[in-house]
Amino acid sequence: MPKVSVLMLVYNHDAFIRQALDSILIQEVNFDYEIVVGDDCSTDNSLSILKEYAVKYPNKLKIISHTSNVGIYQNLLAVFQSCKGQYIAMLEGDDFWTSSTKLQQQIDFLDKNPDFSICFHRVSVFNNQNSKLIYNFPKKNYKLISTVDDLLKHNFIQTCSVVYRNGLIKTIPEWFSSLKLADWPLHILHAEHGKIGYINQIMGAYRVHGKGVWSGNNLTYRNTEVIKMLEAINLHTKQKYIDIINATITNLYFDIVRLAIDTKNWNNFTNYFETFVCRSINRNKDYKIKMLRIKLKYFLKKYLPFLHNIIKYLKNKVVQLIIAMQ
Repeated sequence: MPKVSVLMLVYNHDAFIRQALDSILIQEVNFDYEIVVGDDCSTDNSLSILKEYAVKYPNKLKIISHTSNVGIYQNLLAVFQSCKGQYIAMLEGDDFWTSSTKLQQQIDFLDKNPDFSICFHRVSVFNNQNSKLIYNFPKKNYKLISTVDDLLKHNFIQTCSVVYRNGLIKTIPEWFSSLKLADWPLHILHAEHGKIGYINQIMGAYRVHGKGVWSGNNLTYRNTEVIKMLEAINLHTKQKYIDIINATITNLYFDIVRLAIDTKNWNNFTNYFETFVCRSINRNKDYKIKMLRIKLKYFLKKYLPFLHNIIKYLKNKVVQLIIAMQ
């Protein structure tokens, strides 16, 4: 049985997949590993390239080829259930690893720390068109230990950096099929079973390109899909993390409203602003109402400065009047 299963999902990645596979095959490790690839009925040469590598590495590479396009959920489910390793490392067909010791470092960490369910590292995010670095993720001094609570606030784990301890979740829940993203909820489900360890080294690369399932969409689309995901997680966990999830969803709506104002998309502003305000108020705690006031002040100051100045003037006049009456 292999120590590690490298899980790879592929759809029309013929321009990138050789680099992805080669970055796995150069790993310097003292254990056996397998590569389990799910090709979702690619219409380019992805499957042909995979078969070429399977001939060269028959004991390493296993291909799950779908005869029709089944979507992210079914493809992920098929590959996940075929992973036999003690650990599962994720790598999309359009990304790649940049360190030959990546797997060894992460497996050593998880072997030595049985109370951790996840290990991840820094990743370079780059523009595929010009090969220019956009940023490194997460930030340089990100904390070394995180929990599921942190992960419910934002996703700080790039897919190509993650290694899971296998067997913590028996299968991928069916509600994944309604989602447009799979990595973040998969991180969350594993993080429920242990801590998250971070290695502060850049050992992978995430490619931003027009055909990217996630990076190719705008913020409003991405945030609304994340909101759907968090609502599904809330039901799955029987509202165990409801306060954190509600706070995150409110912040996601805030970002959508802010973008609508920046781009003067008044339809989106109308559609989302009321929801944002209602969610903020319904969080009930005093500090949450204070947060709403801060956010509304931000809108006034940045986008309606004249109205903000009038309110500030009237507030000062009221304070002066109260002082004069005492």
